[in-house]
Amino acid sequence: LARIVAFHIRRAVGDEGVGNGVRFIEGVVPKIERLHAMITERGLNVDIQVDGGVNAETSKLVKAAGANVLVAGSYVYGAEDTAAAIASLK
Repeated sequence: LARIVAFHIRRAVGDEGVGNGVRFIEGVVPKIERLHAMITERGLNVDIQVDGGVNAETSKLVKAAGANVLVAGSYVYGAEDTAAAIASLK
């Protein structure tokens, strides 16, 4: 039988709050870069999810750092054009 090991690494990237459009903390970008490097060095298949202050601008920063799962609830659902908001994250 294969052994399945799941890792959950959580690091706050925004100021405290739930679903209220928190402010992004740029100091987390180097941490995402280091985490991505560690994952790559070990040849692991692990997603890096960012939740907190994700919008069109910050999504570029965290994707460049290695994040591949973005949570942008307030940005998307608060936008006049939801489809355009989603497209801006890709």
